[in-house]
Amino acid sequence: ANLSGANLSGANLSGANLRGANLSGADLDKTYYQVVRIGSRRGTTTYCVDDDNVLCGCWNNYKGGTLEEFKTRVESVYGREGNNPNEQYYDEYMAAITFFAAMKEMK
Repeated sequence: ANLSGANLSGANLSGANLRGANLSGADLDKTYYQVVRIGSRRGTTTYCVDDDNVLCGCWNNYKGGTLEEFKTRVESVYGREGNNPNEQYYDEYMAAITFFAAMKEMK
């Protein structure tokens, strides 16, 4: 989708898959950050600072959750004691979480 120049004020895009979407010049009411090509899916993880909501694949039925909930999820899946320990994925997601938290503090 090419949404360049689109005014999305009032739009609810929670759960939307915007992979490959061109949002350049779009008027968005909220602040979003994305980290791409991380984790087992090599996918995109999106964080909405204003809603404190992380979207990452199908996690939580595509609804996402808070940054703290996402951190808990990453630890429970990819951490040393997790269901599927993987140091690379754990480090990638934790770096994204650190970045998102810093952006939240700056807001």
